[in-house]
Amino acid sequence: MSPKVLAGSSQGIWVFWTGRDGGRDEIFGSIFQGEAWSKPYKLNNDNRYPHLSPSASLDGNGCPWVAWSAYDGLDYEIFCASWNGAAWSAEENLTDNMTADTSPAIAFVHRTTPLVIWSRSFDRTGALFARYKQDQVSGSEIEIVSGQAHPVRSPKIAVLGERI
Repeated sequence: MSPKVLAGSSQGIWVFWTGRDGGRDEIFGSIFQGEAWSKPYKLNNDNRYPHLSPSASLDGNGCPWVAWSAYDGLDYEIFCASWNGAAWSAEENLTDNMTADTSPAIAFVHRTTPLVIWSRSFDRTGALFARYKQDQVSGSEIEIVSGQAHPVRSPKIAVLGERI
């Protein structure tokens, strides 16, 4: 899978990718701090199931957040983790349902509010959903659009101030 690169952090240049560490696909990240790349960080905890499609963005403090899709034994769900300047947070489950949630994209509104959008498919239809997190509390899912004949796939997001 294509790696995601984040430049502009005061800490260095980050890269995120899907790789393997003796099990299924997992999410990894590494930072280049002037002279060398760090040892890869593994962002997910469970390697029994595949973790795919990372999307990354820097918050207002220059710390990366990563969202990805992972199989949970029944279907795909959306997860995320963030860097606090010293360590990665535990992965957080953003969805938990009986439909396939895939292809997340993450960006920041007002530099501090993470916004994640993703594709949800069920039967032959699909939809685009979003969720934001403010003051450490995740908002409820917001359905942006649904497609009866054509599932919505691989959304992208860009934010400028309050404009998405």
